[in-house]
Amino acid sequence: MIVSMMRTAWQRIFVGIWLLFGIVPAVFAELPTWQVAQKNGAWLSLIVIYVKEAGLTLGLILSVLCFAWTAYAALSKFDECRKNKAEWAELGILVVVGCGMLMFVTLLLQAAKDVIG
Repeated sequence: MIVSMMRTAWQRIFVGIWLLFGIVPAVFAELPTWQVAQKNGAWLSLIVIYVKEAGLTLGLILSVLCFAWTAYAALSKFDECRKNKAEWAELGILVVVGCGMLMFVTLLLQAAKDVIG
């Protein structure tokens, strides 16, 4: 029993070190610079930048909502399949169509980012 407790403790320590040195540095990636208004009255260009960023943020929120809806629909269909209220093929179709929809939304967001920015 003590050996198994030590093994799980070492596994936890290993995972903690891996998370600390493997994932945390990725958080500190090089971020874009902040756009500053110029003194010569170029405030209109600053507003255009803010509108572009707002549009991209709205698209990202749409993508997150789409993912959440697909995940909720798949989980509820899985529950129905477990209760024998639906066929397993329906779950498969839902997952395939949901993943295709997510890829399509991602493609549209990427195209919009290239057009806007």
